[in-house]
Amino acid sequence: MGNKVGNEAQEKLMDSLGQELQCVFGQKSERSFHDLVSALRSVENTYLDRLSGNQLLSLETRRRVAELILYSATDKGVPFEMCQRAFDDLSLLGFSDLETKSTVSIIYSKYCLEVGRCQRAIELLEPLEVELQAELRRRRIKLYRHLLKRTQDVLKQLRTSKSERS
Repeated sequence: MGNKVGNEAQEKLMDSLGQELQCVFGQKSERSFHDLVSALRSVENTYLDRLSGNQLLSLETRRRVAELILYSATDKGVPFEMCQRAFDDLSLLGFSDLETKSTVSIIYSKYCLEVGRCQRAIELLEPLEVELQAELRRRRIKLYRHLLKRTQDVLKQLRTSKSERS
């Protein structure tokens, strides 16, 4: 999450949330997409009730669930429109940091490549490439260099695939 979570009780609660979400997500091969979403939403609702009044932790809870729904959608190969909706829902919540934004965008873009929606992914990754380059000029963080390379690699695959289909 990057930021200090808060008091010890809140940290334990967020650790517990992470464990429960991973438990549900770990069952993705045995569950349908809709069943996974229902189970993830159930965990989300339980924790949102327990976190009422703490907007930061409530937002982080929503983000974690939205990420896992998107990952489930890409893994399960659901129709593009459903996956697009999952990505849009997550994007509306915002990303906790550039690392998460990059990782999610790359995963979603690779899904777009697989289903032939290259232009959508290119439109997503081009601004990310610029953002990563700017951040690397500001702070020379090795992880950002790696994420920039991955972004550029996926962009190259997308452009190649798009030109082959034209």
